[in-house]
Amino acid sequence: MSLSKEQQKQVTDHLQSAVFGTVEFEYQEVKVSITRRFVSESESRLFVYFDGVYRPAWGIESMDSFNPLTKKLWHKRTKALYSPKKIANLRKKIGVRAMKKHLPDFDKKQVWYEPCFKNSTVLMRQYAKLEDLELVAVGGDLV
Repeated sequence: MSLSKEQQKQVTDHLQSAVFGTVEFEYQEVKVSITRRFVSESESRLFVYFDGVYRPAWGIESMDSFNPLTKKLWHKRTKALYSPKKIANLRKKIGVRAMKKHLPDFDKKQVWYEPCFKNSTVLMRQYAKLEDLELVAVGGDLV
């Protein structure tokens, strides 16, 4: 069963208002904890833990330790291998055919998953789509 609108609002409000907000979910028999942590003196992020642990290598598909749950529960990030400026310069200097011949992956992107979200709205937008997600606790209070 997916999260109700009231539960989504409760989670979003708690994570936005609490300095060190925590929320716990249950997803496919895994305890998913969301905790607000400071990444610098004035900036905080929401970190996602599976059973109280997170490892950055879980979010990289090419790694042996890739965890498939990260596709659904972590924040997806992408980055182009070559910047648009660099592609435009190469296209101008050597032409499209030569560029495709020497750099066949010029339009490819790196994809990875990060265990942190900048705000609770983005997190809840992603989590609201999950069917088997169950809210367990908000701020230490059982639901």
